[in-house]
Amino acid sequence: RDGDQFGVLSIDTRVGGWGSYDTKGACDEAKLAQMEETLRLLKSSDWQVRLQAIDRIVDFVQSNMEVARAQVQNLFDNLEPQLCDNNLKVNIRALEALQQLIPGLSGALDGVLLQLVPSLGNTVASTNRQVQQLGGAAMDLLFGCTEKGNMIVAMAAAISNGNQRVKALLLDKMAEVVHEVWVEKPQAVSKNVLPLAIRFVDDVKHDVRAANTRLLAALQSFMKDAFSSFLDTCAPDCRAKVQELLRNSAGTGRGNTRR
Repeated sequence: RDGDQFGVLSIDTRVGGWGSYDTKGACDEAKLAQMEETLRLLKSSDWQVRLQAIDRIVDFVQSNMEVARAQVQNLFDNLEPQLCDNNLKVNIRALEALQQLIPGLSGALDGVLLQLVPSLGNTVASTNRQVQQLGGAAMDLLFGCTEKGNMIVAMAAAISNGNQRVKALLLDKMAEVVHEVWVEKPQAVSKNVLPLAIRFVDDVKHDVRAANTRLLAALQSFMKDAFSSFLDTCAPDCRAKVQELLRNSAGTGRGNTRR
C-alpha cells in the first residue's frame, strides 16, 4: 500500500499535479521579489527614481492582481508616504496612481483604510488645487469600492486626528455621504458619526463648528426619532446647545454657512 501511495504521488508529478504547484510557487516568489525591488525604489532620495517606481508599481499591480491583492498591506505601507510626498510631481503621480489601483483592488482595501484615509484627508486639505482635486477624487473612489461602514470608521478617525483644515473639510465630506451609509449601515452611523458630531459641538475653531453643524443637520434630516433618542442620552447643556445650533442653522439656511 505504501508503494501504491508513492506511485500515485509520482503520477501526479508527471501529469502536473504537484509539478505545476511547485512551478506556481516559484513564479509567485519571483513576482514577490520583483514587487519588493520596486517598492524599495519608493524610498529613494531621488525624486525621479520615486516617480519611475510609482509607474512600475502600477504596471506590476495591473499585471499581477492576484499577488497584489494578497500583498495589499505591504503595497500601501510603501506607497502611502508618496501620497503626501514633498516633491509635487511625485505627490501628484502617486494620487493619480492610486485612482488607477483602487478599482482592481476593490474588496481588498478595507484593511488599509485607517492608513489611507488620513493621508487622503491631508491631500484634500492641501493648498495645491491639483492635489486637492486628485485627493478628493481618490476619496470618492475609495468610498465606492470599499465597505461603507469601514470607510465611515476611517473617516471618523481621520477627523479626530486631523488638523483644523482636515477636520472641517472631512466633516463636510461626511455630511455629503452619511445618508448613503445610513441606508446600508445605520449602526455605523449611530455608533461612529453621531457621537463624533456631538463631540465637535464645542470645538474652538469656527470653520470646524460650522462644518459640524452641517453634519448635525444632515443627520437630523434622515435619522429623525433615532437622532432625538440619542440627544436624550446627552447631558442637558449639550442637548440644549445642539438644539440651538440646529435652530439657527434652519433659520439662516445651511448654504449660507458653507465656505
